[in-house]
Amino acid sequence: MDKTKKPLRKLEMGIQPLDQLIHIEKLAPSKIIEASPVQITFKNIKSARNGRFISRKIREKILTALKLATGNEYKLADLFNY
Repeated sequence: MDKTKKPLRKLEMGIQPLDQLIHIEKLAPSKIIEASPVQITFKNIKSARNGRFISRKIREKILTALKLATGNEYKLADLFNY
């Protein structure tokens, strides 16, 4: 066994709180994307909702877009459980 290899990161985290917030706020992914000042994609939103691991940078972009789309204050911990 090669000791220099890093352990694999778990990539599937399950449905995230973001999914429930989108339902509560009655938002379509397109509204979140339109509200974003930076580029995010439908694939980013889908991956985030379904719990696929995404980078902190993408999570922060989604957080910013959700804040702008809803006018509410959220933290990363409100949207993701990892």
